[in-house]
Amino acid sequence: PTWPAGLLSVSNTTPYALTLTWTPAADDVAVTQYTITQNGAELATVDGTTTSLDVTELNPWTDYDFKVEASDAAGNWSQNGPSASLKTPDTVDPTWPADATLTVSNLQSTSLDLSWPAASDDVGIDHYVITVDGGEALTVDGELTSATVPGLKAAMTVLIGLRAVDPAGNKSSELTTTITTPDGGPPTWEGAKLTATAGMTEVYLSWTPAEDDVAVTGYRVFKGGEQLAEQANTELLVDGLGPSTEYTFKVEARDAAGNWSTDGPSATVTTAKA
Repeated sequence: PTWPAGLLSVSNTTPYALTLTWTPAADDVAVTQYTITQNGAELATVDGTTTSLDVTELNPWTDYDFKVEASDAAGNWSQNGPSASLKTPDTVDPTWPADATLTVSNLQSTSLDLSWPAASDDVGIDHYVITVDGGEALTVDGELTSATVPGLKAAMTVLIGLRAVDPAGNKSSELTTTITTPDGGPPTWEGAKLTATAGMTEVYLSWTPAEDDVAVTGYRVFKGGEQLAEQANTELLVDGLGPSTEYTFKVEARDAAGNWSTDGPSATVTTAKA
């Protein structure tokens, strides 16, 4: 037999079944039967008047190759019958165990460790997507059930979310937990300088601002260990001093969490003569 049109089409496709339809083969006597193969193995044989077949017992998200060959009354088989290839769909979302929750550990100011129970799916879990306040933060391989989430901000309350995704892109419901990151520590003074300009009975102080992972909210100014002021700005006029006297000044910074630095800049000056 020959195949004038030679078309094999697929319809009514579900994750578990489909319908094959082919154009008739031609023969100088008669086509007596068709044999359909699935992935190289014989699937079915039908009579020569049948040009369709319902295929069942398939698996979702699986590659299949189908081919049809025709035979005549003399037992001659065609060799160039039509073929069709496809991947069955998958419409089932991954699911979580009934008591599934997210577990947070090693909570730092800018990161945390997250763990979860394995999700289930009729095909398999391709990957997990971790979100922070709704934005995608990390993609984790489907074989893993824990990850470190970086890129957080100190002293912030955020919503951590997790979804499982299967190879077809179907997503599970979202597991969520809310956390508040700790403050990252007191302000720092990298490269900072305290400048002291002395008169006879006063000293003008100014300093470069401290830095903090959240915000610097205030400064304390000390003279020889005695606190002179607590303020928000970065300059201070200290008066009421004696002439020809050496003074040592120091500045420390505070953040929003109430952490005070201990390594602020200092300066020593001598007031002018009377």
